[in-house]
Amino acid sequence: MLFSLAVAAMFALMGYFAFGRAVLRHDLAERGMTVDARGWMRNARTVAV
Repeated sequence: MLFSLAVAAMFALMGYFAFGRAVLRHDLAERGMTVDARGWMRNARTVAV
């Protein structure tokens, strides 16, 4: 019982933080910024080499 509650809480936290990252990326995209795979922000309008 306690283990299943802990697992449910873990998945809830993972979902919460994933949603937060998605909202942040959307907000940055509206400002013309993007986040690469390493988590670095850069201007989406510049051409990557």
